[in-house]
Amino acid sequence: MISNNVKVVNNYVYVIYFCFKLLICFTISIEAIDYKLNYSVQNLQCNEKEFKLSLIFNSNFNGVIFGKDYFQDTNCKWYNNENKVEISVNTNMCGINKNGNEYELTLIMSPEKNIIVEGAKEILLKCLITEDFKNIPENDEIDEIIISLNSSQNTSSKLQFTPITPSTLTGNGYATKISLQILRQHNMKGSLAKDAKIGEPLTMNLHLEDTKLYNIILSDCYAHDGKGNDKAILKIIDSQGCGVPLARAVEENVTTQTINGNEKNIFINIYGFQFTSNNNVYFECKVKTCIQPCFVKQCENNTKNVFKEENNKNKFTNIVVKYVLEMKP
Repeated sequence: MISNNVKVVNNYVYVIYFCFKLLICFTISIEAIDYKLNYSVQNLQCNEKEFKLSLIFNSNFNGVIFGKDYFQDTNCKWYNNENKVEISVNTNMCGINKNGNEYELTLIMSPEKNIIVEGAKEILLKCLITEDFKNIPENDEIDEIIISLNSSQNTSSKLQFTPITPSTLTGNGYATKISLQILRQHNMKGSLAKDAKIGEPLTMNLHLEDTKLYNIILSDCYAHDGKGNDKAILKIIDSQGCGVPLARAVEENVTTQTINGNEKNIFINIYGFQFTSNNNVYFECKVKTCIQPCFVKQCENNTKNVFKEENNKNKFTNIVVKYVLEMKP
């Protein structure tokens, strides 16, 4: 009898343990889809003067919503840190088109406020004109046409990378080249990328052709829109040479690789992205150079490396390397 009771208890313990593991797996699987924009369109109404709707998200929305091609117009841009965004706009603004007895409005939603990243969506909203707004129940959902920036061939989802002429350092009658590169995939063996899609894995690499004369540290890397817009700047690597991670855009680790004791690569994994304020994206990095022999250490694995710039100020020469990304339809 005691033996049977022990077996029953053991069985219950096993069942509880199995359920606990299942709960953990289920929780992890829920967190894994955190980057997706799950939303519904509600209370879509319009008349000759006004176009209005509500966007309801499954969780708080911390990104930006704007009329396509109208990001710079503050009347066509909406932020909200809650799960509901109310939109009301005049029908002669934000690119609203009238087609027969209906109005059409195209919106772009991005999970990040100043750049378009993986998970962004473009939605086309169509509304039949009514003389007066009616009180539509909040839970009545309106079917919408959803176009993903990741798969649509009709949207500006490709990036064209055009390198600027590499900077050249000269010293003691010897020249060496430093260049900024964009490689396909998160792999130093990836080919040079001429175009890419939003969200595509890429590697931003600084390549030093020869370390016999110079050594380098990569720091202060930014992406910007080229217009001096202080809201369209993304820091990629900080002043200490460490990565500044941002989900769906920049990973954390900055890695140094020396080839045959001579060539040197400093690289970080990124993903294709676009600023909402311009079709061109500009990369700009500061390269600290010193004449050999000099010891430098790039930040790796999120370990901050303070290289005592105040003590080595006269030993380093700063140059800037640049790269331009052109959005292509």
